[in-house]
Amino acid sequence: MNSEKKLLRSSKDRVILGVCGGLADYFEVDPVIVRVIFILLAFGSGFGVILYIVLAIAIPSDSDSSDGESKERIKKVADDVKEKINSVASEIKSDSSNTEKVRNLKNLAGIILIVIGIIVLANQFFNIHWIEQALLPLMIVLLGFYLVFKK
Repeated sequence: MNSEKKLLRSSKDRVILGVCGGLADYFEVDPVIVRVIFILLAFGSGFGVILYIVLAIAIPSDSDSSDGESKERIKKVADDVKEKINSVASEIKSDSSNTEKVRNLKNLAGIILIVIGIIVLANQFFNIHWIEQALLPLMIVLLGFYLVFKK
């Protein structure tokens, strides 16, 4: 056994943050016993939760001491994220038909709003009721024809 023991949170024997596993390794007891003690303290007085949080902050993780392994894991995760981002970006770039459809829908919505606005303004200024009765249905029919016969 190593003459210099360090109290570290366990990355291998962990349920939440590895405090109980690290304490069990340090005191050379079963981790279940340490967990039961923390649970009893948590339900008995609530002190177990506070103690666990303080120990989780104060005790360094054993994965921090193995920098090479953790750096490799971080690099692997970063490479996976980069690959996912690149695949999503290429999928978005390749699907230019969607952007064209959205642009056409925006233009169509703009045209509809302009036509409705002109009709409402003409009715307000000129007080011509035939605009509401004939022109609006005619515009809707023409718009329907445009949508149906558009290539």
